[in-house]
Amino acid sequence: MKKRLLIIPARAGSKRIKNKNFKIFSGKPIIYQTINTALKSKLFHTIHVSTDSLKLLNTIKKFKINTDFLRPNFLSTDKTPLTKVIKFVLNKLESDNQFFDQVWIFMPCSPLVLKKNLIEGSRILDFKKNSAFTSVAENSNHPEWSFFIKDKFLHPMNKNSLSKRSQELKKTYFDLGLLAGWKKDYFLQNLKKNKKYKFSPLILNKFQSVDIDNLSDWKFAEIIYKHKYHL
Repeated sequence: MKKRLLIIPARAGSKRIKNKNFKIFSGKPIIYQTINTALKSKLFHTIHVSTDSLKLLNTIKKFKINTDFLRPNFLSTDKTPLTKVIKFVLNKLESDNQFFDQVWIFMPCSPLVLKKNLIEGSRILDFKKNSAFTSVAENSNHPEWSFFIKDKFLHPMNKNSLSKRSQELKKTYFDLGLLAGWKKDYFLQNLKKNKKYKFSPLILNKFQSVDIDNLSDWKFAEIIYKHKYHL
């Protein structure tokens, strides 16, 4: 059986939504939704919440997950790459003789991501030819038809595409940044060599693809969750 490590990165200091990671969503701190979904999937040998906040650790202490150490301040800035956080957590756990085959990231404000999405991610990553996956959603607006503004006028990004029908354009996708996973050796080797990762897609529907960055996103996500549009 694959030993999977799930890291939920939940540092303090959200600027657009105060205390975002444990703000109440549908009656519970929003991070509860992510933790519960991960636990229900029964995929993970270890779930670790990576945070620099003692308050957050106290909020989630009811769960039987790994909260043995805090994230250091130098890895808790706005500009800290998540790859460095993953490497830090791996090193800490491996120093305690805990070793893994896969390492995953699941963002703390992801109440619309379902257990079945995690299971599909595991199927993708368990396939021999795949070394990493990331969550994506289909672009509802075709980027080939986009414009930029210059001298107060609209100019097409791609003149040749404007005359094409939507059926003639390729489907495009954008990275949601909600859920991702790597085979551990692939993650470490590419990080060491400063090489880009080649991701396989885990496609989520449009209702699951809300990135909660501000209060408008939050309210929209609550409506989706309440009416179960994401199911």
